[in-house]
Amino acid sequence: MLARVTCQTNFETGTVSAAISDIQNIDKTAISSDSSKINTDLQTLTSDTNSGNREQVKTDLKTFRTDSKTTTMDLRAAIKNANPSSDQKTKLKSDMASLRATLKSCMFNAGQQLAKPELWHMTLEYKKFRTEPILCHQRSRYDSAQQTN
Repeated sequence: MLARVTCQTNFETGTVSAAISDIQNIDKTAISSDSSKINTDLQTLTSDTNSGNREQVKTDLKTFRTDSKTTTMDLRAAIKNANPSSDQKTKLKSDMASLRATLKSCMFNAGQQLAKPELWHMTLEYKKFRTEPILCHQRSRYDSAQQTN
């Protein structure tokens, strides 16, 4: 979960940075403070996750999601209000495509990290399931051999 939040944070802050660098007349103050908020949310979430405070993690996650939505909405409004030129729009679209590809890759890797422990656990359970009947069957052979002797 934390890996996915990190991916999302990197994407959000990257889009803000791209918009600021690509569109010169954009209102930097609102979107910069939003970017700082989600970075702070990530740090708080990391701290609470490491301390094992599950209830606080839930609260922090809600705060992160709210701040992330706010960042997206403020960024869209700032871009619209800046009235970017065609070249600026093209540059921003290119940067956003690159950031989305990075986000997709990051989320995939985060999903794999989550799946590996589960897959390992499932493999152990499968091996246990597959060996138990064999051991029981072998034991019954052993018991019947002992009874005949």
